[in-house]
Amino acid sequence: MTANASSAFSDRLVSENQTVWDAMQTHRFVEELASGTMPEQAFHRYLVYEGAFVATAVRIFSLALAKAPTIEDQRWLHGVVGALLTEQLAYFERAYRDLGVDPAAFDRTAPGFTAFDRGMLTIAETGGFSDIVTAMFCAEWMYLNWCRAALARMEGQGFPREWVALHVAPGFEAQAVWLKSRIDALAGEMDQSERQRLTVLFGKVVELEIAFHTAAFG
Repeated sequence: MTANASSAFSDRLVSENQTVWDAMQTHRFVEELASGTMPEQAFHRYLVYEGAFVATAVRIFSLALAKAPTIEDQRWLHGVVGALLTEQLAYFERAYRDLGVDPAAFDRTAPGFTAFDRGMLTIAETGGFSDIVTAMFCAEWMYLNWCRAALARMEGQGFPREWVALHVAPGFEAQAVWLKSRIDALAGEMDQSERQRLTVLFGKVVELEIAFHTAAFG
């Protein structure tokens, strides 16, 4: 699917990678979490993998802060790092404790997890500010979208629902929208070859996300 040339670059990133985007939005992980049919062990494994990645995300956003072109970017990203270190990591600490999950009992060398974790960090380490914004826009816009749909289907309470709700909360939504608007602004200063390079990068990140969520099932 090809987007209209006048559409926002962020929307074109999605539409030009529509096949893999839709595959992630309808992934087994998404469907089973929303329907309440996910095996307990798969959710626990996911918690361990995702908790480890949040620690990596702190490094990724810290690199974005260091590479940010404006003080306004740096102020925003400082807040993002703070939220990861407090709100999100606190969720995992409570989940591990209350669910009796021992992260050390899970193998964190699964290819799907390591490819995503190392791949995202490598983008941040070797790429510029626009690379990091593109990759994290992909990750967070993807979560915002599937979590909105999933939350409407979920019943009861518990850690799965709390995790989904966290990703439709105003703070997370504002973060995803900031990334969207920031890549649109950056795209205005890019030539076509750079936009195409980032479009390919966006698609690769979605593929890494698919592998990561598949890894939860062992």
